[in-house]
Amino acid sequence: QAAGFAAPASDSWTLPMEFAGWTARMRTPALRADAVRDVLAHAAQEARQHFDVKPDGSFRLDVAWLQARPRA
Repeated sequence: QAAGFAAPASDSWTLPMEFAGWTARMRTPALRADAVRDVLAHAAQEARQHFDVKPDGSFRLDVAWLQARPRA
């Protein structure tokens, strides 16, 4: 709103990210996928809890949708 837009609608949710499917879609080399899985597994407990990190590396992302239009 401070930028001159009206935001008449918004929504937020979490998006489940299945680790094996995600890294396959991104064509992540196995060594890099292992590194990402290790980072997720050793992240601070607060981060692991927030992102709902699972033992297989799967997690949830925060997502938002905003509809904005110029203020009349």
